Amino acid sequence: QVSTSEKPATSESVAVSKLKQPSIFRLIACFLYETLIVIAISFACGWVFILLLGDATHGLKRLALQLSLWAVIGAYFIRCWYKNGQTLAMQTWRLKLIQ
Repeated sequence: QVSTSEKPATSESVAVSKLKQPSIFRLIACFLYETLIVIAISFACGWVFILLLGDATHGLKRLALQLSLWAVIGAYFIRCWYKNGQTLAMQTWRLKLIQ
């Protein structure tokens, strides 16, 4: 018997209830893969920055390099979350955050 205070199950709530928590191995693997992606993005951004502006070991160039790295990495995460709701590593390991 279903009481009036309970909502009937929808296909989304049934699908969410069937999901299980990922193993610690999958979580660590996803984290390591994400780290590799961020390192690759950082190397590419740093290479372009140094190619265009030269040595960035001190002064305002160093600050500009750090800010550009933060901006590019932030843009990567923002783009992934707005487009798919998952980062590339999460897609690869088939992980998704649910409410």
